[in-house]
Amino acid sequence: LKSSNNLQVPGTGFNDGTFTAPRNTNACQREVFEQLRKQWNQAQLGALTSREDADDLDMQNNAFAMEQLKQAEEEVRKLRRENAQLKTGLLSAQEDSTEKSSEANNLLQQMSRLQAELSDMKFRHKSEVMALRQQLEDTSNTLRQQTEDMKRMDERSRAAEAAA
Repeated sequence: LKSSNNLQVPGTGFNDGTFTAPRNTNACQREVFEQLRKQWNQAQLGALTSREDADDLDMQNNAFAMEQLKQAEEEVRKLRRENAQLKTGLLSAQEDSTEKSSEANNLLQQMSRLQAELSDMKFRHKSEVMALRQQLEDTSNTLRQQTEDMKRMDERSRAAEAAA
């Protein structure tokens, strides 16, 4: 309720700070009653308006809160879908990574084996080349020796023919 500080009470002797003698008491009481009733009605109307405003405000707040709740729920659903997609992508990437790692290990083992084979082949080739060079040198020496022997035999044979 509003304060009754501005209430004027006729006949009480205290209007505007000056004392006057009391007058007709019934008339004064009626005036006071009317003023109180006006103030009461204004207060009730204000309270009613305040309640209606409060109810309207509550309804608006509730509607706003419901809208925010719907938006938040939609955002949660969206984030859950996105999270599921990311988890699926992560699992797929992990599987790919595992496959690639396994493939890389297999290729590394294969490369190591091939390098060992290449090293063995180089060693065998080098040994074969050295053996073939030695054989070629021996054959060349034998050919030279046989050529010299044939020359000598040819010379003896010519000398023997010339002597006969």
